[in-house]
This record gives sequence, structure tokens and C-alpha cells, in this order.
Amino acid sequence: MAQKPCGMHPEDIKAFICKTWGTLAAFSVAKGRAPAAASNAIRQPSYSHPMAQIIAKEMGKQPYDVWPDFYHPDGTPVPCRIGRTSTAASGVAHRQNEVAA
Repeated sequence: MAQKPCGMHPEDIKAFICKTWGTLAAFSVAKGRAPAAASNAIRQPSYSHPMAQIIAKEMGKQPYDVWPDFYHPDGTPVPCRIGRTSTAASGVAHRQNEVAA
């Protein structure tokens, strides 16, 4: 059975950016983003696909090479909201309880 690719470790990504830019905040601001954008994208890659793509481009890699769990090999993001079903009671059932009371 083939093993799933694991991608890069977040600390390796941080180290690369910090060696080049000094801090994650300086990198984010230089790219025209909020100071916490790079940190959020590294910690949670599905949080900001555009920032994750900027980070991968800075490293000279494709997003799939850095985060294979969150990107398809062609570079498109994997949807993060697959198969969600509502657990809330429907309005009809709620109204039935009011009428019966």
C-alpha cells in the first residue's frame, strides 16, 4: 500500500521564511497582507489559500509539495467542507411541538 505524502513540517517552513525575511510578520507585511497572515497560513493551511500559495512560491515549490493534504497535485485547493450535514432540528418539528402544547 502506498504511503500518503506528509509534506513539510511547519517549523521548517517558519525557519525558511525567518532566514530570508527575519520574522513571519515582516514577510506578511512585505507581501501586502496582515502581520499574522503567514503564521495563520502555516499553522492552518486551509485558513488562507492565497497566503499558502505565496509561501510556497517564495520557497520555490508548488503548494502540493508543501501541504499535500490541502492541495491537489495540480495546485488547486482541496475543499475543506466536505460532507457536512446539519444537526439542528428542523423548523417544522419545532412548530409541531408548539401546536401540541
